[in-house]
Amino acid sequence: MTETQQRLQYQVETLEGELAESRRANEELKAEQERAVQRAPEDIEAIAGLEADVRRSQEEASYLKQELIEARARKSASDDELGTVMGKIETLENTIASLSDEGTVLRTKIGDLEKTVEEKTRESNHLFELVEKMEASATNDEVIKTQIVDLRTEVANAEGINFIPSIIFKDFKL
Repeated sequence: MTETQQRLQYQVETLEGELAESRRANEELKAEQERAVQRAPEDIEAIAGLEADVRRSQEEASYLKQELIEARARKSASDDELGTVMGKIETLENTIASLSDEGTVLRTKIGDLEKTVEEKTRESNHLFELVEKMEASATNDEVIKTQIVDLRTEVANAEGINFIPSIIFKDFKL
């Protein structure tokens, strides 16, 4: 045999050894895969149970997510409603304050008007008494005196002076 044949023979033997080693490794891998793929029936049942638990958990999570979304929507709606109610309360408080102020102004006006009515009533009563005195007096002197007293009283009232008619007649003679 020649050197080339020997080299070729050596390479063929080496390649055959490597091929045998590869085949053996391939068989080992196949055996491991078969062992991994072959499951025991109890493992299959456990896996099916776990898969069912996972599905139930996912369904519960979906349900809880939906409930959370709905609860947030209800909370948002109630917050909006609360804001509306608070706005109405604020409006009512402002209206009450305004009406209270207006009531105070009106009570002040009523008090002022009552005072004015009281003064005008006193003045009217006084004038009515003077008219009665004038009608009841028989003489011209008394009529003139009554008119003078009346005029002085009106002047005094217009000037804001308290006028006492008896002082007028003290030194007065016609």
